[in-house]
Amino acid sequence: MAANEKPNGRVKRQPRPFYVKSRERWYVQIGKKQINLGPDEAKAFTAYFKLMADRNALTVEMTVDAVIEHFLEHTKMIRAPKTYDVYSEHLIRFSRFLNREFPNLLMAALKPIHVTKFQYSLAHKNYSHNTLHGIIRTIKTCFNWAAGQGLIVVSPVAKAEMPLKTAREVIVTEKQWATVMQHAQGEGFRDLLTLYRETGARPGELFGIETRHIDPRQRAAVLDRVCSKGKKYKRVLYFTDAAWIIVLKWCQKHPTGPILRNDDGQPWTGSSLNSRLVRLKKHIGFKLMPYALRHTFATECLVNGVDAVTVAELMGHRDLTMVAKVYGHLARQHTYLREQLNRGVGRRLTEGAEQASPDEPLASEKRPTIE
Repeated sequence: MAANEKPNGRVKRQPRPFYVKSRERWYVQIGKKQINLGPDEAKAFTAYFKLMADRNALTVEMTVDAVIEHFLEHTKMIRAPKTYDVYSEHLIRFSRFLNREFPNLLMAALKPIHVTKFQYSLAHKNYSHNTLHGIIRTIKTCFNWAAGQGLIVVSPVAKAEMPLKTAREVIVTEKQWATVMQHAQGEGFRDLLTLYRETGARPGELFGIETRHIDPRQRAAVLDRVCSKGKKYKRVLYFTDAAWIIVLKWCQKHPTGPILRNDDGQPWTGSSLNSRLVRLKKHIGFKLMPYALRHTFATECLVNGVDAVTVAELMGHRDLTMVAKVYGHLARQHTYLREQLNRGVGRRLTEGAEQASPDEPLASEKRPTIE
C-alpha cells in the first residue's frame, strides 16, 4: 500500500500550509499536530516541502525525469496524439535543461526557482508570451498530476510564476470576409471556411464529420467522444440554414468517410488547411486562422443578443468561463454597452452620443479589424 493510500483504496488528502492571521504564522497540520512553519511565506513553503519530502521516501528517491516519464506515459494513453507531442516537446526541453544545469535532480530538491531559471534559458528563443505560458503550464500540469496520483506529496512547482498571457482578439470584418471569399480557390476550401464562420467550430472538429454523425431532425452533427476536445463528452455542432445546405451537398458527394474534402478529393487535415491558408495570405494580406472565425462567430452571437449560456453551448464549452475570458474584448465596444445599459433601464441612447469618443468602435461595427 502506498504511503498516502488509505486501507479503503482512497487517496488521502495531503496536508497543506495555512496562515493563522491572529498569530501571524504559517502552519501545517500533520495528523493531530500543528507544526509552526514561521511568519515568512516563502520560507514556510520551503520548510513545508522539505518536511513532506522527509515524510515520503518515494518522493526522496524519485528523480524529476521519472515523474516526467510517468506523466508522458499517462498522456499518451488518454490524450490526443497532438497533445502528447506538445507535452513531450515541452517536458523533454525542461528535462534537458535540468540535466545540464542540475544533473540527476531528485523530486525532493525541485523548487520553483528551477522553473524560473528554465524560463530565463528560453529568453534567446524570442518566444511569444503565449508560447512561454503554454510551456510553463505544461510543467505545472505534469507535477500536479503526479501529486494527484500519489507519486509525490504535493507539486513543488505549484508556486512558480506563470508568464503573462496575451489575449488573441482577432475578429474578421465583413469587408475582410468578402475579400477571403473572393480569393479562396476551390469549392471545398470555400465551403470549409464558411462552415467555420457559420458554426463556430474548433479547427479540428469539422475534419472528421461523416454522414453517420448527421442528425437531420436537429440539423446537427453529433461527434463521437473520441473526436471531441477532452474526449469526455459528445460534441454537438448545430448548423445554420447556410451551413446545412453545404453539409447536405457534401454528404451526397461522400456518403462514407469524412464528408469535407479538398480539391484532390482527400479529407482535410490541419496540415492541408494550413497550406491553403498560407497561399491565401498572399492575396488577402493577412493569414486567416480558423480560430479567428470561431471568435467572430461568438462575437456576433453575443453582440446580436444571444445569451452567454447559449453561446457557450453552441461553441462546445462546458461552462461560461471560456466565453467570459476569451470574448472579453466586447467590453471595448463602449457604444454597444451604453446602448444595452439604456435599453435595460428603458431609455434610448441620446442623439450624438456616438460621437463622444471617435476612437471607439460603434455598435454597428461588430468586429474590430485585424491588426
